[in-house]
Amino acid sequence: MMSSPDDLKSRFNRFREKKYALPLALLLTFIVCSVLLMYSANLCFGYLLVAVVAYYLPYYFGLKDRRKLAVFGAVLMVAIAIPFGLMIASDYQGFEGSTVSTDDRSMFDGGVTPFSDVDGRTHNYTVTVSDPAITNVSVAINDWWTNTNINSPNFNYTMTQYVDVEGGRQFYLEVQLPEQSMYAFHFSALNGTEWIRTDVTVGPIDMPSGDFYTKIITGTILSTFMTVGILFYLLLVLTWFADRSRKKAIEMQKNMNFPPAGDQKSKEKFICSECRAEVPADAKTCPQCGERFDDEPEAPAAAAKEDEYYCTDCGATVQESDTVCPNCGKKFED
Repeated sequence: MMSSPDDLKSRFNRFREKKYALPLALLLTFIVCSVLLMYSANLCFGYLLVAVVAYYLPYYFGLKDRRKLAVFGAVLMVAIAIPFGLMIASDYQGFEGSTVSTDDRSMFDGGVTPFSDVDGRTHNYTVTVSDPAITNVSVAINDWWTNTNINSPNFNYTMTQYVDVEGGRQFYLEVQLPEQSMYAFHFSALNGTEWIRTDVTVGPIDMPSGDFYTKIITGTILSTFMTVGILFYLLLVLTWFADRSRKKAIEMQKNMNFPPAGDQKSKEKFICSECRAEVPADAKTCPQCGERFDDEPEAPAAAAKEDEYYCTDCGATVQESDTVCPNCGKKFED
């Protein structure tokens, strides 16, 4: 027999009350956020999704103190960045480099060898040019740790030497890089009056594996704080402000003199039978014309004495000798 939704909800609420529920939720948050971060580049709003899970999953399981949430967020950013950094570093360690070219392949097969060299740091950059009109071939090299701006490279070398190969001229240049680092490069040239440029690619990597892993993981931690971390703490501040505003609204409502919620009679109205004005349900007289609304039946008038009678206009008691009603002023004919 399948459980009803209410039964499942009741079981889940009982589970949240267990002592081990919150630690399991924190572990689940770490696992889910780690997986999402690794695939964040392929997900729409990937970083925002990681931040939402990092905030609301622990909050739902009882971690509602925002100071503790802030501390947990900082620890989580470091924790999920480490496996992500290890994955990136492992990918680069197994990477043997790639070649670059222009869109029209007037420059192609641009690359660097060796791709990794810890000791010598001397590398040979080559690119093949198919169009004989192309001149001023150069290679731009960036130190990827300190400068990711390809339009402002750390080093720019003109390539003057070449050999004839199948498909064109292969330009080459031997460069000794100044320090151990991770580099990126691209080639550019003058084609008539227009400058053309290849794609950018990584290489070479000139540093020991331990230093490389340390730099990659450190960079990943900083990057995670700058992306997911900012969104996480922004969400923390916004929800704190929303809760604070809600509490103030409740306090203001309590301080205002509202009629009791169950007092519906004060809201009900009826129509006066005399002037057709709207009258509150608890009114005794019409505020428009003064008509009285007595729920209790009027007591019968006392019988008049022999020398008394009643005024036909207002019903007041009048002496037989009176010619004018003392109450309403009606004149009595003989």
